[in-house]
Amino acid sequence: MENKDKDKVPAKGRAAGGKRRTYMAPGLLDLTLRLRAGAAWTVVEFTGGRSSGYGNHWAGFATDDPVLAYLIESSPEFKSGRIIRGRDED
Repeated sequence: MENKDKDKVPAKGRAAGGKRRTYMAPGLLDLTLRLRAGAAWTVVEFTGGRSSGYGNHWAGFATDDPVLAYLIESSPEFKSGRIIRGRDED
């Protein structure tokens, strides 16, 4: 069965030409960020942090959603430096 309307669906995220943005939480192994957008709330999980004798790796989160990126960059945690921007990917 074929989807004949496939070309009519608008592209999202990276397919629409957006970049994948990476955010880091310096010094933290995990972080749960609760963001408010009007009357709605969303939760962003920064994970992947680890610490060993070989060094530290900060918790991170990556998204290609421009709305979520805007919410993160508008948050008090980003403005205070608790969250920083990492490298963007094409």
